[in-house]
Amino acid sequence: TPLLKGDAPTFRAAVEKLPVQAQAEFRRAGELSRSGAAKAAYEIYDALVLLYPNVDAAVWGEVNTLFSMDSVTDAMRDRADLLIGRLMTRYSNTGISFYLDSRKSLLAGNMNVALELAKMASNRSPSIYEIRLWYAELLLKNSNTKDAALECRTAISLSSGDSQRAFELLAKVYHDAGDLDSAALVVDYALTQFPLSSELLLLRGYLAEYKGKFDAAEKTYQRIIAFRPAYENAR
Repeated sequence: TPLLKGDAPTFRAAVEKLPVQAQAEFRRAGELSRSGAAKAAYEIYDALVLLYPNVDAAVWGEVNTLFSMDSVTDAMRDRADLLIGRLMTRYSNTGISFYLDSRKSLLAGNMNVALELAKMASNRSPSIYEIRLWYAELLLKNSNTKDAALECRTAISLSSGDSQRAFELLAKVYHDAGDLDSAALVVDYALTQFPLSSELLLLRGYLAEYKGKFDAAEKTYQRIIAFRPAYENAR
C-alpha cells in the first residue's frame, strides 16, 4: 500500500534542479548520515547550506545530522537554532514544525508533550523517515514497544533500508520487549550492512551472554573498544 505523503514538502524536487555535482553531494551526505557518519555528513550539509541557502533539503539535512551527533560545539548549537527557526517559519503548522517542537519539548524535559507532538508530526508527514524514527524513539522511551517496532519498520522502508539508526533502534525495541529471536535476526542482518555499528555489536554481545557464550560476548565487546575506545557500554 503506498504511503500517504501528507503535508511533507518535496525536498527532492529542488535538489534535482541543482548541478549534477551538487546532487551527488546531497546523495553522499544522505548516505553518510544514514550510515552513522554524522560528522562527515554535517560538514557536507553545512557547505551545501552556504552554497544553496534557499534549498530546504540542505537545511533539513544539517538540522537532523546535528540532532544525531553525540556532541556539538556552542557554534553548532547556535547554527542549529538558526536553521530550526528557518524551518519553523517556512513550514509552520506542518509535520515538520510539530517534529521540531517535539525535539524542543524533550530537551525541556516534557516527555508527554514531546510524544504527543511526535505523533502529530508522524500523522501529518507520514512519508518523512526522520519523523517516523523520532516517534519510534519516544515510543520506546515510553515503553510502547509494539508501536515503536511498527514505526521503526516504516522508517526502514522509507529510507530504502540504508538507515543504520533505524536498524539499531528496531533491534533495541525487540530486545527491550523480550523478543530476543527477532532482535538477533535484526542484529545479524544489520551488521552485514553496518559492520561498525557499536550499538548493534553491543546487542550481539548481550545476546551471546544470555546464551552463556561469554567468550564470544567478550570478543564482541573488545571489537567495539578497538575502534571506539571511549564507548563505556562495552566495558
